[in-house]
Amino acid sequence: MKVILDCPFEQRNQAKALGARWDPAIKKWYVMDPPDLAPFAPWLPGDAADFVGRPVAGETKAAPKPAQSTAKMPHQPRRQSAPPPALPVLSPWPPAQAATDDDGPPWD
Repeated sequence: MKVILDCPFEQRNQAKALGARWDPAIKKWYVMDPPDLAPFAPWLPGDAADFVGRPVAGETKAAPKPAQSTAKMPHQPRRQSAPPPALPVLSPWPPAQAATDDDGPPWD
């Protein structure tokens, strides 16, 4: 997530030292996916700086992830999908008519 900072020109080196980058299109400093916004609190726009470090209502600290098992899963081959059904051959020509000896020309 791109977080736009309201950083004055005089403090640009401090923001840059913390990992902020300059966006020339919007002419603002920003940070991408910061693990912690607390170091950037002075430059967060509006009242967002007041909420940095406070827990979100209804949110608890995340429980540590359980350790992953090191046992290897048996290899299972990928299932092969069925081939697509054959399409009928379409011709722009009408079907041929069988010629017989008893047919005369149509103009007689």
